[in-house]
Amino acid sequence: MNPADLDVRRALSLLEALFADAAVGLGMFDADLRYLRVNGVLHDIIGVPLEELYGRRPSEAMPGFGEGVEAVLRRVAETGVALREVELRGRTPATPDADHNYLCSYFPLTGPDGAAIGLASIVRDVSERRQSVIDLAAAHDRLALLSLVGQVIGSSLSTRDTLAALAALTVPRFADHCVVDLVDLEGEQRGLLRRMALVHVEEVREAGDIAWRGNSGLVTYPPGHPVTTVIASGSALLVRDVPGELPDEETHNLPGSQFSRQVGVRSLLVLPLTSRGILTGVVSWAVSVSGRAYDDADLAVAEEIAGRFSVALDNAHAYETQQAVALTLQRSLLPRQLPESEGLEPESVYLPGAGDTEVGGDWFDLIPLSTGRTGIVIGDVMGRGIHAAAVMGQLRAATRAFAVLDLAPAEVLRHLDELVVALDAVQIVTCVYAVFDPSTSTLTIANAGHLPPLVLHDGVAQRLDLDTGTPLGIGAVRFVQRDVALPPGDAVVLYTDGLVETRGSDLDDGIERLRAALTAHSPVGGTCTSALRALLDDDAVEYDDDVAMLVLRATAADREPLVLRLPARAEAPRMARDAARTALSGWGLSADVTDNVALVVSELVTNAVLHTGSSPTLRLRTSTGAVYVEVTDDDSRQPRMRDPEDDEDSGRGLHLIEALSRRWNVRTTASGKVVWAEIPC
Repeated sequence: MNPADLDVRRALSLLEALFADAAVGLGMFDADLRYLRVNGVLHDIIGVPLEELYGRRPSEAMPGFGEGVEAVLRRVAETGVALREVELRGRTPATPDADHNYLCSYFPLTGPDGAAIGLASIVRDVSERRQSVIDLAAAHDRLALLSLVGQVIGSSLSTRDTLAALAALTVPRFADHCVVDLVDLEGEQRGLLRRMALVHVEEVREAGDIAWRGNSGLVTYPPGHPVTTVIASGSALLVRDVPGELPDEETHNLPGSQFSRQVGVRSLLVLPLTSRGILTGVVSWAVSVSGRAYDDADLAVAEEIAGRFSVALDNAHAYETQQAVALTLQRSLLPRQLPESEGLEPESVYLPGAGDTEVGGDWFDLIPLSTGRTGIVIGDVMGRGIHAAAVMGQLRAATRAFAVLDLAPAEVLRHLDELVVALDAVQIVTCVYAVFDPSTSTLTIANAGHLPPLVLHDGVAQRLDLDTGTPLGIGAVRFVQRDVALPPGDAVVLYTDGLVETRGSDLDDGIERLRAALTAHSPVGGTCTSALRALLDDDAVEYDDDVAMLVLRATAADREPLVLRLPARAEAPRMARDAARTALSGWGLSADVTDNVALVVSELVTNAVLHTGSSPTLRLRTSTGAVYVEVTDDDSRQPRMRDPEDDEDSGRGLHLIEALSRRWNVRTTASGKVVWAEIPC
């Protein structure tokens, strides 16, 4: 045998061995792309008997899939260049029910003279490997989704916001549509479902006329609907293939089956949301335009998501319940209506913080004091929630108690400071306390670390030059008070930091915005509303804290008071009586009232001259239903009521004053005291 024949025999032997033992599919084609030979592996891939395969082209042997194979073969035949690692996907007679992935290489075959004599192929079924890659990618996506769920859950303590986040997070990552319905657990609609969140994939939203019910209000599902089934069983439901006629959902006359047909819903996942074993809602995910279909792995992910959001909903509900309790407590402690205050026209507003903000400890109050004066307070307890509201309630009650003792503003703050220090927990409180005296149009004011009050004068708002002081709760602090003239037409504006402290700006900027808003909206009446609207309508500013604001505008008195400086001599009581009678007569008061007032004036002035030796000042004025008498002297000693013996000529003056007056008392001043009486008229 010559060497050439030996080489041919060896080549044929190698080829036979290769076709017999190769673990990949091998095939040979003639120049017309007809099958000449295939090995066992390729024969199993194709699934056509050999007698029907040999002499036929791929397009004839494998309709559909074979056209793609033939197109690649033709390209190799025409160019003479091999094509390696070409991935083709389709179904062969061996796999008629599912697409498979094949990795194919095609080579030209040439004779000894270099002429083309046919083609060869190497084919591998890589479906399992491809599916492993797909499964791995899907698992990675699911883990990434669960990671995002964990991040989003802690971002809000609002039930509606939490559910909206759930819907927005899962579309389109996990679904083409997400709808969340909660069971109404309270009120007249108890047990019914309420729509809380609804999100469609963008392709559906852009369709315009597609709608899957409304995004709020009550919803009902008919018997047989997947949601109804889940509510009845309390278990998750996977609908792998949605039937063409899904039972109608009668909500706002938009049936679920109509929606399913419109967008081509293919698969559904419906899961219960529970809290402490009680079903609180249902979340439904659907796929349509994406072409996906849910499987058991998706169900496992959905159950994990629903479980986590059930916990988040439970937390949100507990938080909202606590918020409601705190808000109710706070509002019950704030004045429902400000009392009428002599010489003042009050306006007030309180707005709880937005979003997930806990209720704070902001408060304000007007406190009726002796002789028509008014105590004014605004404060802010640092911290949030029920504790802050409770501390606020304690301080409001304590402020009223200290105020009615006729203590000076600085003294009231000192006592409040001692009270805050004595509280069990460390607490910091800012507070402004002031007393307005309509007889002198004077505001005596002291600050404990609170924001500076503003004063409106001739339509222009300016900061009040006042010692800021130290917040309550520091201890051992001396507070400073100041007298400020507040003539009729002027107003003082008190507020808490929720109004002026915003994200992205500091307090000074906020106070300046408030000052400008008050200046621009300063007509009498509606100051609070106008200023708040100007500030809160600024879309660039986010307000998270509580907002409290108190505006007090001074008004003119109906009658000018009588103010008389008296000498420290025996004739002072007579001078005071005569002046009082003249004033009361001019005011048109009855003779009986005039006699009673004159007698009280005489006794108070007599005591001042007799027991203090100072030159007293008489102040006399009228208000609705009363005449106020005040006698000021320079002696801080308090008058003392005693029971005189029958034969004593003195000691009965205070008894007489008590009998003629509705009430009377003494208040101290920086230089002495004021003895006052309120006589009905």
